[in-house]
Order: sequence, then structure tokens, then C-alpha cells
Amino acid sequence: MPEKPSDLSAILETRRRNFGNMHAEWEREEKLVRQEFAHLFDAQYDITIHETSTATDIVSQFHNQVRTDEPTVSFRAEGTSREAQAHASLMIQWAYGMLKREREMGDDPNGQCAYNGLHPGVMAKRVLVETPRIVNKPKARREGKAQREWQDRVAASWPFDIRAVHPLALYPTPGLKRPLYDMLEVQTRTTADIWREFPDWKDPKGLTLDAKERTNPSRIVKVLIYWSMDILDDEGEVKEKGWYIIEVDGDRVIEKPNPYGFVPYIYEWSGLGRADADGDPVHLGRGILRGKRGELEEEVRLKTAYSAQAQIHVFPTL
Repeated sequence: MPEKPSDLSAILETRRRNFGNMHAEWEREEKLVRQEFAHLFDAQYDITIHETSTATDIVSQFHNQVRTDEPTVSFRAEGTSREAQAHASLMIQWAYGMLKREREMGDDPNGQCAYNGLHPGVMAKRVLVETPRIVNKPKARREGKAQREWQDRVAASWPFDIRAVHPLALYPTPGLKRPLYDMLEVQTRTTADIWREFPDWKDPKGLTLDAKERTNPSRIVKVLIYWSMDILDDEGEVKEKGWYIIEVDGDRVIEKPNPYGFVPYIYEWSGLGRADADGDPVHLGRGILRGKRGELEEEVRLKTAYSAQAQIHVFPTL
């Protein structure tokens, strides 16, 4: 296996240096979209900030344009035989079915990816398989009641956990090479959420370690999730297995070989940036607000100044 990471926090610190400039630019733009403007002022007295919606409207209007487009699927047949063509057709139908089920999900992961491609400039998605929810096919070969019931259960079952992930929470392998060698995801969750997923976990910082008396279910914890891919030899055979590791506030709760063999994330640049000679990903992770931030920030300052002037001179305090 590839060398097992002994401390995911150390990997996080290294990746933060790799992606620090890009994330800093994203956070600056994110404040404009969220209409958080207090950092733009250094006044010695309280002022009412004009919360302009220009940045939010720019992103929303572009998103309204692109979300009307339906994604398409292509699958190249491995050969010209009738079986290869039939297999390709089946895979295309399956992929369109997957897209349909994803659209029916409440959070619409593909719609969120389109939004994130516009702002901050990376489309990211996590795709996991929940194996306990997979319905096994009956052994009977003939079409009958068992087969029909199985088909109904398969149609009702959805063994995939597909989520759009905000790019600020992800730290992929530095560089442009694909597929990704590894991925580190940072999550902020509560201890109650962790207990539901890992019932045997003992909170080392909680008020009690007694599993029957968990008295601090709302404590916020930092979760680090690490995936690495299998290493293949020249013949395409697995030479070294990858890892799947989860740490909660530094406490390792999962450590096992990667069951997929690959990193189950999609992480792609928006195409609005470009590769630069310095190799910094800040030039690639570029959204639609990057070239307008100065004007957008100054708009907040000017409109706030106009509003303050109006309050003082048009509506003076008696």
C-alpha cells in the first residue's frame, strides 16, 4: 500500500500552503456574494453599511442561464461488435437514469456544481455507494414474481450518496494530473452527527465518555476525510492499495483500504482561468467575480458613504 498517513492534520497544513492563495481569493469573493461587508470599513464610529446585492445578482443571473441546459452523456464502445454497441447503449441509458435521480434529490448536486463553477471557479462532487442499500438479484432465472419484486425494489432503491461539495472544503492532489491521487475533505459537524455514523466513538473532549450519557451532542467537531487511489503496475494490476481514513478532532475513527480503488470525487476547474508559469492554482480556480471585485467592493463603500451623508444632512438628528 502507499504509505499510510499518520496525521491528517499535517497533510491539511501542507495543502493549505498549496491552495492558500486560491482559497484566500475565493473567501474574498464569497463575502461579496454573502453580503458580508464589515471588513471593508475601518470607521471609528458605528455606520450603517449599504448591503448591495450586485455580486449576488451577477452570480444568480449567470446561474439562471446555465441551469436550463441539460447535461449530455457519451460512452465510447470498446469495439465494433454488436455486444460492444449494445453495452455502450446500456451504459448511456444508465447514466441518464443517474442524472434523472440526481435531479430529483433535494439539493440537486449538478445544479450546485454549475453554481460553484461560476463562483468560486471549481466544480466538485463526491459519489459514494451505500452497499447495505444494494438489492441483491434473486437466483431464479425465469421471469416471475421474484424477478418482478426485485425490479420494483431496485427501482425504489437508490444506493448512491451523491453530494456537491463546496470547493473550499476540499484539498486535492496538487497539480493538473488526473485521475486524482488523493483527496482531503474538511467537514464541520456535531458530535450527535458523528455518533449516528459511528456509534462506538467516544468523544475525548465531551463532558462524559459514557456512551449512555452523551451530554454534549451539539459540540462542534472538525472531521478530516482522506481518500487515496490504488497504485497499478505496468500491466494494470493493483500493486498497492489506497487508503480511506477519517479523523474526528484528531481521533482516528476509520482506517482501512480504499474499497473503490479510486478517489470518489470529481474536482474540475471552471475553464475561466488559465495555467500560469508559477504553478499556483490561484490562476486556474477563477470565477466570474475575479475581475470585478475592486468595483464591487468600492460600490459598497460609495453607497454606504452616500447613505451616511443623507442620514446626516437630509435627515439630521434634532
